[in-house]
Amino acid sequence: MKSKDFTRRDFLKLSGASIAAGMLGVHAPRVLADSGQAGSFQVFRHGRRDQAKVALSYDDCHLVKKLQELEEILRDYPDARVTFFPTGEALLKTNDKDAGIWQRFIEQGHEIGSHTFDHVNPGIRSTPNLLADYAKWLAALHQVTESRPQVRFARPPFGNLSPSYQEMCVEYGLVATMWSASWGGELALAQKNIEAVEYGDVVLFHVGWGDVDANTPFALSLLEERGIRAVTMSELYFASVHEEIGVGSCGTLAFGGGQRCPE
Repeated sequence: MKSKDFTRRDFLKLSGASIAAGMLGVHAPRVLADSGQAGSFQVFRHGRRDQAKVALSYDDCHLVKKLQELEEILRDYPDARVTFFPTGEALLKTNDKDAGIWQRFIEQGHEIGSHTFDHVNPGIRSTPNLLADYAKWLAALHQVTESRPQVRFARPPFGNLSPSYQEMCVEYGLVATMWSASWGGELALAQKNIEAVEYGDVVLFHVGWGDVDANTPFALSLLEERGIRAVTMSELYFASVHEEIGVGSCGTLAFGGGQRCPE
């Protein structure tokens, strides 16, 4: 099931299943809950290792020309989907230079997650400060998009999962998202990392010169050659929820085997 097929009812069902899994001692990533709903902090680092899928993610996103180039590159791979983690400042600045660019990405099936408004290290920020920062980031996203896309994921600047950042994620029902592979930098150095791709990888890029111009086309070509799909973070994540909890043969979430389907 792809992320776009998930309804609010599905989210609530999966949330309930995740809570039940915790009670049974089964680890499962927490699915997005309503803001303020009690929950435990969860970190998503990679998806299933038995499905030919990876999630390509792009941080920061300040350079509008690179975003435009990436948009063109992705058009050559119509089945590929990526996830952006822009700062709020980047959302506003790039949209000022190319009005509607973020709405276009949404319409093309890509996803957007939070990377804070101003990229200040979470390690020096209080929980109230980060709560206000996320509200400011979300307002920027709503300003540059018509569709007000649902936000499920947040990536901390500098990869700093500070206690205050964790509390912010729990408060807003966000899944903190790290990475299992980094494909950035000079292509000559990144090529080995790209070729060592594993199923389920969450891949870190930045919207910079080499990552967009050289590394992304090389990566997309290699993934296509190996039959590995580039999917949104949501699709990779929800497949992992099914893996951790267990999917019964009736198409519903189940704990353990031996499920018998109703006639």
